[in-house]
Amino acid sequence: MKRLMLALATVAVLSIPSYAVSMFGKTFEFPNGSKEWSTPIETELGSDWMTKKGQPYVKISVRVRATRKIFKGCRYEVEIKNIDQNGIRFELDNGNGKASAKLKPGVTEVFTMDSFTNEKIEGVEGCGGCSMNLSFHEVEGYKK
Repeated sequence: MKRLMLALATVAVLSIPSYAVSMFGKTFEFPNGSKEWSTPIETELGSDWMTKKGQPYVKISVRVRATRKIFKGCRYEVEIKNIDQNGIRFELDNGNGKASAKLKPGVTEVFTMDSFTNEKIEGVEGCGGCSMNLSFHEVEGYKK
């Protein structure tokens, strides 16, 4: 009986939709509203390929902001800054679009990405609660 109750509780929690702009399981915070830049999330970006080649992971800083409400979703700017002394190449994916970049040390690049949630959102301020998850693919590091 306890297992059944635990299983039902787990299913109930997992079926609740989670709405958040996130990356690597961390949610972006919008202290001044979703139209302003979020608090940056710093992380190390790397891959198995880099580990095999003996290359260190590269530190990046990422922040986002909503720029406008679009049909069944939101448009965001995603700012990625390389805060490391090594360069990095990657493909950025949010489930609805992709972008590629090569960032030298200290370089910042801003991407425009749409996220379609199929939920009714009231204005741009509601975009901070949209479900957009950023992920990185094809990651390769290089020395400057």
